[in-house]
Amino acid sequence: MLRIALVYSFITVIHCVCGPPKLPYGMLKSEYTNQETYPAGSKVQFVCIPGYVRIPGTVNTLFCFDNSKWAPEPDVFCKRRTCVNPGDIENGYFEAEDFLFGSRITYHCNKGFIMISKKDFRECLADGSWSNAAPVCEATICPPPFPIRNGTFHPLKDEYTYLDSVRYSCDDPKKFLNGEGSIYCNQNGSWSSPPPECVAAYCKEPTLINGYITGTPTSFHDTLEKGYNVGDTIQMKCNTLYSLKGDDKITCGSDFMWRPAVPICEKYFGCSSPVISNGQVILKNNKEYIPEIDGHAFANGDKIQIMCDPGFIMKEGETSVCDYKYTKVRYIWTPDLPVCVPAKN
Repeated sequence: MLRIALVYSFITVIHCVCGPPKLPYGMLKSEYTNQETYPAGSKVQFVCIPGYVRIPGTVNTLFCFDNSKWAPEPDVFCKRRTCVNPGDIENGYFEAEDFLFGSRITYHCNKGFIMISKKDFRECLADGSWSNAAPVCEATICPPPFPIRNGTFHPLKDEYTYLDSVRYSCDDPKKFLNGEGSIYCNQNGSWSSPPPECVAAYCKEPTLINGYITGTPTSFHDTLEKGYNVGDTIQMKCNTLYSLKGDDKITCGSDFMWRPAVPICEKYFGCSSPVISNGQVILKNNKEYIPEIDGHAFANGDKIQIMCDPGFIMKEGETSVCDYKYTKVRYIWTPDLPVCVPAKN
């Protein structure tokens, strides 16, 4: 009898319990969250987390069984909530992958319209609504065209919208437009080009730094500026110790621009370009001298040959060499450049 009693004294009663169920996108109702374990036979219910809804056909009740497992086995009970299609906005449209919770749709305005709202997007919220108000697109409006001096533009309107254009003209027929004569209103609310200027129909006197111009201006314009008419040709020369880079003769073109381009005077350690009145350089280092190709620079040791114009004869030698004189610390032509004098009959 004693042996039987000892055997019974060592029998332990095991109570089966379940831990909190793990629910994808779900959570227990508040009345089931105040305990860490659940005895066999317990029942719990759950709801979906914000932004999710229960999948039709699924149950929201679980039972703890003697094997310490929940049944039915927790699976995917919840899915992302769907927001209603917000529809396009007036004068615009949107782009989106879906309308599910957390998704974002982006709005765009049609051409000719510009968005005035701070946000160009909306997000699907947990309650199935869309964040913030739908953006607003208004017609693109450009500021009034800039007026120009001595000119005007047409048409005159109270408001200029996308693709509206204006055309400028000069009041004085002796002036022409420098710049775009016609401009239009861009998508971003700005004009396609700066306004043109009404400028006098002549070539302005060019600026030659470290040089000078030979050729008298045809006339003075606005009593201030020297000007040259179309076809006028001037010659450019550089000061001592400077060499001309470019053509020495330029002509006022029909577009009131100098052709070729205005040259520049560069610092050069050599002889200055020879100036032969009534004559010209024909050879440089025993080869034909072409200023447009050979330039106007002459280095130490360069030899030139001069020829006088018809009706003139050479006084002294016809050749000269660019030479550096250490005693004078400068380059000079040796012997002195020849002189062309009128021929005697």
